[in-house]
Amino acid sequence: MNRLITHACTSLMNVDSLTEEQCRAELKSLQDLSFAKDLQIIQHRGTAARLDSLLERLCDLFIEENFSKLHAELHRMSVFLQEKRAELKTAAAVRKVH
Repeated sequence: MNRLITHACTSLMNVDSLTEEQCRAELKSLQDLSFAKDLQIIQHRGTAARLDSLLERLCDLFIEENFSKLHAELHRMSVFLQEKRAELKTAAAVRKVH
């Protein structure tokens, strides 16, 4: 199996072949990408914390055998999920048109 492997950042494989300006541009690009990924991690941590809290609340309602509140909470969440899915579907259709 002799397949050609192409690296996504071929310019970074031999930094000595780059000019100082190219090196600075590559570094800035990597810093921007790193910052964007850091923001994503922060958002994902916040989402995970909210989901953890929600799951704990649902489990507490189940433990308390408060099934009417559990059902109401699950219904509220289901409506929210359906709305989000509809929004995503609409957004995907709009992107497809453009």
